[in-house]
Amino acid sequence: MRVGIGEEDQLPVDGPEYPRTVHIAGVIWIVFGSLILLNAAINPLLTFGMAAGGGAQTAGGGCPVVIGVLVGAVFIHVGVQSTRGTAKDTLGNGIGSIIFGLLNGGFGALLLVGAVAAGGTAGLIVGILGGVNLLGGIGLLAAGVLALVGRDEYKAWRRAQRAG
Repeated sequence: MRVGIGEEDQLPVDGPEYPRTVHIAGVIWIVFGSLILLNAAINPLLTFGMAAGGGAQTAGGGCPVVIGVLVGAVFIHVGVQSTRGTAKDTLGNGIGSIIFGLLNGGFGALLLVGAVAAGGTAGLIVGILGGVNLLGGIGLLAAGVLALVGRDEYKAWRRAQRAG
């Protein structure tokens, strides 16, 4: 007879455990996607507010917002699949995350170089944006590596779930 949880012995584990690396990658993707959605929601308010106040004119209309919403939703979807264990594999998500991480981080590094060259208030603002992009890129790079490192364990866990 099996002993219940909270009693002296733990229930035996029937198969491999869900890989923590994949779970962490999923959480990073959810956070990143949420930040992209937040940015997509705030950006039009700032843009149209500046245009109404005689500041910069809006360019591109709603296209950047739509793209931001789609990209943010995809990251959240991938993250939820990874944390719940419903993703078929982590290979594509991991490689995609590494690519986006390198692009985002590289853009952030370029902004930081530009900030140093610009100096002053403009340089400070560009430097903050560059730092945020660089940190986001590092986070996506880490999530991609974690997803790839945990891939074999994840596939074994999925096989055990289907068999059980």
